[in-house]
Amino acid sequence: MRARVLLAVAAVALSVVGLAAALPASATAPVLAWTAPKLVDPLAGGFAGVSCASTTFCLAGDGNGGARRYDGSTWSVAPTAGLGGQSIGELSCLSSTFCAAELGSREGATRPATFNGSTWSQAAYSEDGGGGISCASSTFCMRVTGNGNYQVYDGTSWSAAADLYADPATATSATGVSCFRVAKAPACVAVDAAGQALRYSAGAWSAPELIDGTDGLSLLSCTSSSSCLATDTGGQYLRFNGKTWSTRAVTASGFVPSGLSCTAPTACIAVDRAGRASTYSGSGWSAPVTVAAGAAFGALSCTGSLCVAVSDQGDAIVRRSGRWGSAASIDPAVGMPSAIRCASSTVCVAVDYSGGSFARFGNGWTKPAHVRESPGLESLSCPTPQSCFGGSANRVYHRGATTWAPSVGTKMPAGQEFALSCTSSSFCAGVGDGGVASTFNGTAWSAAKVIDADQDLVQVSCAAPTYCVAMDENGGYLVFTGKSWSTAKSSGVDGPAALSCPVAKFCMASYGQVLRRFNGSSWAASDTTSYYVAALSCTSSTFCVGVGDTVAYTYGGTWSVHQTIDSAHGLVSVSCVATSFCAAVDENGNVLTAKR
Repeated sequence: MRARVLLAVAAVALSVVGLAAALPASATAPVLAWTAPKLVDPLAGGFAGVSCASTTFCLAGDGNGGARRYDGSTWSVAPTAGLGGQSIGELSCLSSTFCAAELGSREGATRPATFNGSTWSQAAYSEDGGGGISCASSTFCMRVTGNGNYQVYDGTSWSAAADLYADPATATSATGVSCFRVAKAPACVAVDAAGQALRYSAGAWSAPELIDGTDGLSLLSCTSSSSCLATDTGGQYLRFNGKTWSTRAVTASGFVPSGLSCTAPTACIAVDRAGRASTYSGSGWSAPVTVAAGAAFGALSCTGSLCVAVSDQGDAIVRRSGRWGSAASIDPAVGMPSAIRCASSTVCVAVDYSGGSFARFGNGWTKPAHVRESPGLESLSCPTPQSCFGGSANRVYHRGATTWAPSVGTKMPAGQEFALSCTSSSFCAGVGDGGVASTFNGTAWSAAKVIDADQDLVQVSCAAPTYCVAMDENGGYLVFTGKSWSTAKSSGVDGPAALSCPVAKFCMASYGQVLRRFNGSSWAASDTTSYYVAALSCTSSTFCVGVGDTVAYTYGGTWSVHQTIDSAHGLVSVSCVATSFCAAVDENGNVLTAKR
């Protein structure tokens, strides 16, 4: 569902003015006065890389231009001068005054950089796709890229990009590199997405050697020229003894490492995106242990008796002398709103794709806080000022007056993407991929049931516990009457982007630039708009607001002409209370409110 929503948001920018007839002006459509956009939820936080040079210095970088450093006991904000807001991905630190990193722009371009403890210095060259970075000394670092290139740092500057693969037929995306010194000379090993390994010495790379013919290699850690360990995308690992690679073997059942670090040939640790860790002792891996429930670990670094793992959500967890501590939210990920819902004119709650949430109480907005769900809550319903439900995959979170907490399980299939709608704290309906549906009675969710075979249900809106409408991606709709769902019927148009049913037997649906009304038994003839309508909110059969791209429409029996309310950003969600108050959010984290 997230992919479909993001595609819809992307389509917002593709306004086709002139290709669709603008809605006629309406004397009955209410006129709303919108405030200027106010930035409340900017993209921030969420770790992407970490490197520990000693037990008293680690540096972690996030995906939005921030950094944190660890002094052995506490975390603090690290300098970001010279970053220009770029993300910090792969890191390799040798001391508190020397690190190399791979930076990334919002557009996908990556470039290497160095950090001297106070400022960052970027290389001029950039290209799409990162791969890995590793330093053997402050005068030698190696960067490999997703485009099959490499760059070398000589202590002063980065070289121009050169081909990692001499034979273009063997070129692919490099995914990791690890460097060390051999007789005072730098050497490296690299791995790639085709299951190949390469070696660097005397200023040149060897031809690639296929060592994993089943899966692509994803992680690599070397402690010397005769000891490397690599893992692949299938959860297998291989060892290198300086001459040959071992055959692949399973790390642990169901465990696919997302971070790997070795401090000795028989001492490696790996973490995964389920908050688990496993250790390697030279003969095999231990059973994975949950060290931070829900943490999507993306990087790990160990030195001596210290290890630090960081997550997409902005958590950091430290392991000392074989024991993991508690996860701490050091750099919480927030930004890119996905939904807003208002329970009253003074209480609104919004969630974002990064896993954050913020709220309006009275006339002010709270600072975004992480809900501890990754990649973030996508569907949201707030039936009362003291009760909101947010859904992502097959998990539901509930927000009381001030804080979020995991709710009871939805019983949806694992990994299920779904939408939900609640009329009170004791009734919700959820629908999702595969045509499944489930309801919540305040205590538990019913078993997921297929109600629309071979379809993905993408929208649901409930007017009461005895009246809900669900829609699938092909425009089919079903009605819930309190006990069961009807069979699917066609609404006449594919691809519903939004649905709002404020009362029984009345719904408004957006199909991008087509708006249709439902009277309980049939859908009315289409109205068309000049702009993509990404979200709808109706409070009655005579009042609705639709937003998308930079505009808003209002409905009072007929639809108004568009009103430009957010000239620079794509509006993604709107929520109205009665006819007197509405709030909307855009993809850049701005909020707008409207009153009559």
